[in-house]
Amino acid sequence: MTSGAIRITRFSIFLLLLSLVLLSTVGAAETDWGGTLQTYVDGSNVPGRELTVGFAAGFWTETDFSKLAVLNFSGGYGFQYDKGQFFHVPDLSLLSISGRGPGWSYKAGRFTLRDQRGTLFNALLDGAEYTNTGEQVEHTAGIGFTGFAFKRTSRVIMTAADQRAFDNASTFSFASPRLGAYYEFTADFLVAAGGTDPKDQTLNVAVLGELDLRSDEAVIADDPNSSKLHSGFLQIGMDGRMSRSFDYSVNGIFQAGANVIPNDNRTLLLLGGLAEASVTWAPGGSLAPTIIGEFLYSSGDPWTQRSDWEGTLFGSGSSLHQYTAFTTRTVGYVYGSRVGNLAYARLGGSLRPSNVISLLLDNYVLFRAVDGPVNEMPIDSASGSDLFLGNEIVLTVDLRPLSDVGLQLVGGIFIANGQLIPDAVQYRFGASLSMSY
Repeated sequence: MTSGAIRITRFSIFLLLLSLVLLSTVGAAETDWGGTLQTYVDGSNVPGRELTVGFAAGFWTETDFSKLAVLNFSGGYGFQYDKGQFFHVPDLSLLSISGRGPGWSYKAGRFTLRDQRGTLFNALLDGAEYTNTGEQVEHTAGIGFTGFAFKRTSRVIMTAADQRAFDNASTFSFASPRLGAYYEFTADFLVAAGGTDPKDQTLNVAVLGELDLRSDEAVIADDPNSSKLHSGFLQIGMDGRMSRSFDYSVNGIFQAGANVIPNDNRTLLLLGGLAEASVTWAPGGSLAPTIIGEFLYSSGDPWTQRSDWEGTLFGSGSSLHQYTAFTTRTVGYVYGSRVGNLAYARLGGSLRPSNVISLLLDNYVLFRAVDGPVNEMPIDSASGSDLFLGNEIVLTVDLRPLSDVGLQLVGGIFIANGQLIPDAVQYRFGASLSMSY
């Protein structure tokens, strides 16, 4: 079957599902609905990212048949001008049925599958999820396919082939076709020193497996150097309260996988990882001050093993070590680089002077894990071997003059290590206006 035929089949399924959800709500009792409008603009002196403009309109419904059957729909349409290209952005982010009973719940259809911490996966897919909840223990399992979601609303970009498809301005193209399955265990308990909150500490363990379902022929047709990535993840994290004002969080992720290059009949072993920790101080008070200190490290590959961050070309070795997240996770604002061969220390603070305005100031100090490529940053193998990338300061102002109207203003400056990045000072600013009804 040709790629064009596959796209027609996926789009036909989309239209069928959309028709079914709209028909099912006709005459149904206890139906709630609403909508959203959003427009945004973003400017920068980063080459290729000088201007981004977008608009999106959305609509949602919730039809409550019973506790065992609640039908949810959320979709819309928008457009975006980004990196010199015009993109249509169709959206079908929610089309699911869910229900719950004593100690259990389920969800099936199109929805966002997310681990409780939001650090392992946060993917829009079609599948099912089941949760069993006890007094202090919770078990959740889920499975789904990512390839029916529209690409501009998907966050699954793991390989160079995924990135090329995402950057293609084709209107109705779909996300990376991957099958994902996971299991998550969460336990709440008291610290040994005692306490009054039964959820004073939380232990979280999650496992995730993903398979790249592109055929070898499709991979080679995309680019002879293209590859497929199959991988598994193990996450162990813990968070809780150290005192009345201090919270902490620690988390580690181990990744093992196989990077398959069909044209060369070669498979590279991938062993990577990510570690992060944070401490938050929130003493309370009229201004609701909060200070957070955070550290993150993600493994990477040297230039001898990877020509660029996405992996357009690989070296002659037998293994890779760049952590490659299942769903896109970015750091900072000016470049918004994805984790993988990236480490940072962050110090941030926020204030809420009133219910109308809140302020957030962040300072990032960024490093590479090894002398190799970094996502979105203009670094090449001749730039030097320094690991220090630069310092970034970001100010975010959130305004909510009305309960249904929000305005966000963001500005950031990145002072780069001039030995690695030619333009030592980069800036970015943006504004977003949203309304709901």
